[in-house]
Amino acid sequence: MLTLFLIVINVIVTLIYMQKEEPRDFLFFPYLVAKGQGIRGMIYSQFSHMGWGHLIFNMITLYFFGSSLEKVAPGVMLLTYLLAAVGADLATFLFHYKDPNYASLGASGSVAGVLFASIVFFPDNSIIIFPLPIPIPAPIFAIIYIAGSIYMARSEHRTVNHEAHIGGAIVGFFIGALTAPAGLSGILDYFKGLFS
Repeated sequence: MLTLFLIVINVIVTLIYMQKEEPRDFLFFPYLVAKGQGIRGMIYSQFSHMGWGHLIFNMITLYFFGSSLEKVAPGVMLLTYLLAAVGADLATFLFHYKDPNYASLGASGSVAGVLFASIVFFPDNSIIIFPLPIPIPAPIFAIIYIAGSIYMARSEHRTVNHEAHIGGAIVGFFIGALTAPAGLSGILDYFKGLFS
């Protein structure tokens, strides 16, 4: 239910954003926040999306991983979504607060947090990266995700806020480590098994 609630909020805010002729209030401008402005945009940006593809991809990911996490720890799922948003914004701010032209929006950081918390809770699961029909063990996927995000964040020509993905993922990982019944033992056991 909480996952669906978050999805509905994202859809509503995105629809409002799409109708605006001047949607600056739905964008996160780190430069403005550094000057004590743009706080509303920083909040709204966590629920608004650039277009339908952006929204649908994030909400499908949130639905699958949020729903599975919600079944065992609904409070953790919601807390992760919200705190991962903070982590995503903080990472974005640290890297872009000097750039007056930089703006960001999207729930990708929050979704990454829920994804990584889910990986800690369910380390034996496998994840499929669409459209490749190849199941990837969740702990391996986590490494690929972070390594890929770091690599792409260093690209000069990009339109994706990879810093937000990394910030959200890190928050989700630590929340999972602190709240999962088995902690990090499942992930550690997986990697031990690779070398035994």
